[in-house]
Amino acid sequence: MSAHTSIIAESITYSIGAFGLAVGTIVALVAWRLDDQETVPYDDAGYAMLIAIPALAALAYVGMRFDTFAITTNGIQIQTLRYVDWAVTTPLLVGYMAYAAQADRRTVVGVIVADLLMVLLGFVAVLQTGVAVYVLGGLSTIAYFCLVYYLFGPLDRLVRDRGGADKWAVYAKLRNLVGFLWFAYPVVWVLSPPALQVLTRQTTGVLITYMDVAAKLGFVLIATNTAGVFDSLLTGDDDYDTELTTDGGRETGES
Repeated sequence: MSAHTSIIAESITYSIGAFGLAVGTIVALVAWRLDDQETVPYDDAGYAMLIAIPALAALAYVGMRFDTFAITTNGIQIQTLRYVDWAVTTPLLVGYMAYAAQADRRTVVGVIVADLLMVLLGFVAVLQTGVAVYVLGGLSTIAYFCLVYYLFGPLDRLVRDRGGADKWAVYAKLRNLVGFLWFAYPVVWVLSPPALQVLTRQTTGVLITYMDVAAKLGFVLIATNTAGVFDSLLTGDDDYDTELTTDGGRETGES
């Protein structure tokens, strides 16, 4: 693939990423406008996080489309905006889950710290060469498993104990999306430059972009769909059911 063709392919990939995330932003905005609930996490604070996650990511992909703040180190171009995006949106994403679980401050801090360490160590790793790449990449992966521990451990138990079966079922969908889909990131990273270089930079960019869209857009769709705010549009009925509420359920017709 020629350099010119590669540039065009990357531009198309980042444009598709920006579009998909913009769709997620619109979905979250419409859900917020339709929903008059005051329950956690579907109050204004919860929707602010749901809107910010795809919106900020979409802006990052627009910037990557034009190589804004891209740097070249050790002969490899690095999209720094990708890591800025992750450093901002992924704490919001896992923070939303902690907020939905109504976790205590210590647990929330633990979740966010594990997430930030995962992102920051991964960024520092791509700037290195030799053994340092694998050491820092390994530490980033350890931080990922710490995050998984929180998602499948303390937060999971909180939702089970306080939210009931319905609320836990919704949380489990979000948890599985994040926990399992994010596992693909370190795998792709190991196969990409500057690690084993099995994948090209262009292929790596495509894979990560589509995983980003799947994770963030999927997260928004699951969260808003289980809020039931689009039920009236789909069924023509103004009443709707809500699964993820503080008492584990809600009677149809309650406003």
